[in-house]
Parts: sequence; structure tokens; C-alpha cells
Amino acid sequence: MKEINKFAKKSVSKLDLSVKERKELEVEYIDHITAIYKEHLDDGFSEKESLDYAISIFKSDNWLGDSIINQKKNYIQFGLLSIFFIYLIVLIPIYFYISRMEVFKSGISINSFIPFRTIYAIITSSMDGDFGNIMRLQRRIVLFLSLIPMGIFIPIITSKYKSFLSNLKIYLFIALFLELCKILFPWWISIDYILLNLISCIIGYGLFTIIRKYVVQKRAINI
Repeated sequence: MKEINKFAKKSVSKLDLSVKERKELEVEYIDHITAIYKEHLDDGFSEKESLDYAISIFKSDNWLGDSIINQKKNYIQFGLLSIFFIYLIVLIPIYFYISRMEVFKSGISINSFIPFRTIYAIITSSMDGDFGNIMRLQRRIVLFLSLIPMGIFIPIITSKYKSFLSNLKIYLFIALFLELCKILFPWWISIDYILLNLISCIIGYGLFTIIRKYVVQKRAINI
């Protein structure tokens, strides 16, 4: 019915979802309300009575659900913030400890601005059995993996779920900030490390979007 479609569309328009997600949820709402409407209609009530009843039941279910969901959101948000701060407390010492171990060179050179030149040299030397570069490669892998959670946390903390560009700007700032902090110390600076930090965050964002899509779909099914 037109009234059910209109109500469902208005209800999902208030939610912080993408256009596709809103459309999918709108269909779920329509199916749910229509089922209540038809059941009440079969019991001998008029179309208007059945429509009013279906919408009122759906609203009351949603209000109860929203109250529980909001409470859960507060707990979840607090939990995520706590985990994020613990993550930062662990990450920062690890990042700068490993950076301090890059004692083979210090400062900036022309080679610092050639993308993937440094990491390529480390990989090729490692394949030739250079123990020092094998250790350096292992340290870079640790840093690469350690920044992936950053890509997951940022869109949650900033509530920028749908905008990849907005998150990319934050990721770029973080990658630059971490690397430029090395200027304060006699440590080696390379664009490779900026790019690897950025890629780590982007992978994290990709994981976040997959997890979020799964959660939204599961929530829609349970309505």
C-alpha cells in the first residue's frame, strides 16, 4: 500500500546509512508492516484499522528496539574508545622503538623521495640472505600490520562511516605525522614508510566496510 511505502521510506530516511542500505532496509520495513497489516485484515478488521494497527505495532517495536540499541551503542562506543586508547598506548612505543632501530642511516636524501626504492632494496637484500635486512623487513611487516587497526578505528571514532575520501585525508595526516616526527630524532625518513602506513590504514578501512555491511544486513534480517 502507498501509506506503508511512504511510512517505511520516511523511517529509513532518518538513519545514517548509504542509499543502497536505506533501500534494502526500506524493503524489509515494508514486508514487516505488510505482514502485520494482512494478518489483522484477515481477522475481520477494516483496511484503515489494519493499517493503523500495523504501523502502531511497528512503531512500538521500534521504540523499544531503539531504546535498547541506543543503550548498547553507548556501551559499545565506550568499549571501542577504551580499546582504541589501549591500542595507541601499545602502538606508539612500538612504532618509535622500531624506528629508532633504523640506525644504518639518518636524515633525508634524494632516495627518500623515490617511492618503494628503500623497501625494494630491503626485500632484494633479504632474499640474498642479508641478515640485517631480513630483520629490517620483519620490523617493517610488524609496523605494517600494527597500523591496520588504525584504519578500522578512525571511521568509528569520527563517525565518518561512508566517506572514504574523508577517512583517506585522516589516514594521510597520520602517515605523514608519524614519519615527520622522526625529524626530531636522527632517524631515517623515507616516503616508502609514509606509503606503507597509508596502505595499512586503507586495508583497515576496507575491513571496516566489510564488517559494517555484515552488521547492517544482519540487523535488517532481524527486523
